[in-house]
Amino acid sequence: MNRIAVVFIFTLYLNLDIRKSTGAQCPNYCQSCTEVDTDPVCNCGSGKYYLKESCLACNTFGVNCIRCSNESQCDECIPGKWDSRCNKDCELSCKDGKCNLKDGSCTCIQGFYGNNCQIQCSPNCLGNSCMDNGHCNCTPGHYLPTCKANCLSACQECTNDSSCSLCPSGKFGKFCEQECRCNGNGCNMLTGDCIVKICQETCASCDDSEPCNECIGGWFGSKCDYACPGNCYGGCVQSSGVCNACPLGYYGSKCDQACNYCSESGCSLNGDCYSCYPGFYGTFCNLTCPSSCILTCNPADGSCNCPLNCLTCSGSNSCTQCKDRYYGYVCGSLCSPTCKQGLCDMQTGYCVECNSSSYYGDFCNTLCTFTCSTNGCERQTGSCFGCEDENVYGTFCNITCNRKCKDQMCSQENGHCTNGCIPNYYGSTCENVCSENCISSTTESICDSKGKCTSGCMDGFIGDTCTTDDRNQESEETNSGSMIGGSVGGVLGVCAVVALVVVVLVLKKKGITWKESKKTYEDISPRRMQDEPYSALAVSSTTGNEILESEPRSELTIEGEDNRVYYNDERVYYKNVGGNVHKT
Repeated sequence: MNRIAVVFIFTLYLNLDIRKSTGAQCPNYCQSCTEVDTDPVCNCGSGKYYLKESCLACNTFGVNCIRCSNESQCDECIPGKWDSRCNKDCELSCKDGKCNLKDGSCTCIQGFYGNNCQIQCSPNCLGNSCMDNGHCNCTPGHYLPTCKANCLSACQECTNDSSCSLCPSGKFGKFCEQECRCNGNGCNMLTGDCIVKICQETCASCDDSEPCNECIGGWFGSKCDYACPGNCYGGCVQSSGVCNACPLGYYGSKCDQACNYCSESGCSLNGDCYSCYPGFYGTFCNLTCPSSCILTCNPADGSCNCPLNCLTCSGSNSCTQCKDRYYGYVCGSLCSPTCKQGLCDMQTGYCVECNSSSYYGDFCNTLCTFTCSTNGCERQTGSCFGCEDENVYGTFCNITCNRKCKDQMCSQENGHCTNGCIPNYYGSTCENVCSENCISSTTESICDSKGKCTSGCMDGFIGDTCTTDDRNQESEETNSGSMIGGSVGGVLGVCAVVALVVVVLVLKKKGITWKESKKTYEDISPRRMQDEPYSALAVSSTTGNEILESEPRSELTIEGEDNRVYYNDERVYYKNVGGNVHKT
């Protein structure tokens, strides 16, 4: 049978204990499932069969059934039993006590033959061995294919019941009934003529007691006067003429029977095949393998051969245990080479263990990240068992520690800097910068691990982290009070200015002058609080009364605040409060 036919048969064949199941997932009652045309196919496993969306035990047939395909057919019986329900006994003469499930046929032990090995070979068979039809080589004094007939009592050997083919020493005649008269020497079996003790050409040696002690090749008989059968290899037995060996493909005492069912390797002298053609089994390879086997079966007992890489199986397409390094329904898939000792789950192919901690995943075929330590990574997730370097962290050691960490070293679990921060940074991961308002100190950092300035704040700032501007704080407090009275004070101030201008004009008109006297301009610091509001004096109302250069003056230069020059004349005292000029 060619390869294409084998593949075709294998493709069509499905064991009967496998059925398509409903639903998209493998049912719990199945041992495993195989996807066929996107549908799961249920494998009930050894000892069970599929029926009505369930897997039932084969022991419903009785304890003798170990594998079945449906509720009425057992596919494998315990040794010694056969029939569809495993309730019949194999013959005791079956080899190893096993027989064919269908008909009870078996390979016979020595001394028996027949389809069921129920017939005993004739006790007259040479070596107590016979072929499937009972034929055998006979012991001296017997004939017929089954050696059940006795030669005439005077014959040493015969081929029928009417004459002898070989007489005992000292006898001759058709029935070996006459005595040789040669003074103890042998005589011609047919004529009685004395045999001269000169060795014949077919004798290798002779003496006074025997016509021929040994025949040359190709001859047999007491006088070496019979030619061995033409098919014999290496001559034949001198006493019987049975061939010592047969050509390839032949067997029997005369090598005249063909090994019809044996493979090219031929058979033994008794017809026992050395090997069978695919599909046949038995001593003579004349029994057909069960239909449940795929092409071949065990040549001894006809049981289905396990697939190539199976250790045990429940049929020719259902392995129950795979050889190491193989998995799958018929053990046809190789385990991953990174599985420890090549061992993997028979159903899924998942490695039992990885052969190195450097691999992870179900099939151990994914390398841990190169940043993992030599301890490797976790089998299922790939998370590192420690990092190779201390400047990375995270589950897979793939996040770089903050460069602001001292020595750029951090904890693998959370990235917290293990040696603290470089100067002027703080926080668990050194993500915060010390305030620029901290005063520089002789220490490495101007703030501690909480951000608190170690040497205090620069002028104008307060708080642990020196982030609060005290001037703005006072200004806000002052302005909050000023805003309340500003509107009232503003109105009164305008009125006062108008009144003053009127008075001055009147007095000048009357010739009255003021004494020239000036006061020093007073700058009210933002750090001081004012109890009462002041009216703002516009620049234009003071430009005509500038103070002398020799007089003290104030010029505010803080960015964002008023930096113009103001002064006091002899009548009004002006004050600069937080960048705003007011009069008293």
